[in-house]
Amino acid sequence: MTAPRRPATGSQARAERTREAVIAETVRCILDEGFTPPSVRHITGRAGVTWGVVQYHFGDLDGLLMAVVDKGFGDL
Repeated sequence: MTAPRRPATGSQARAERTREAVIAETVRCILDEGFTPPSVRHITGRAGVTWGVVQYHFGDLDGLLMAVVDKGFGDL
């Protein structure tokens, strides 16, 4: 798993909105198409962001999926 490039102490509002938008779009992809992990290309296309955004915030697809799981547990 690749580590995210985003600093752990980052607190920019726009960066948080982008991160949340990518997570939300990933959840929508899973709900629309089943739990088979969607491709990053598919997620980024639907979210209107680039692969670099995913790398910056999550590291890779595994990091993104873990963020989705963490958000789900946090929401419970």
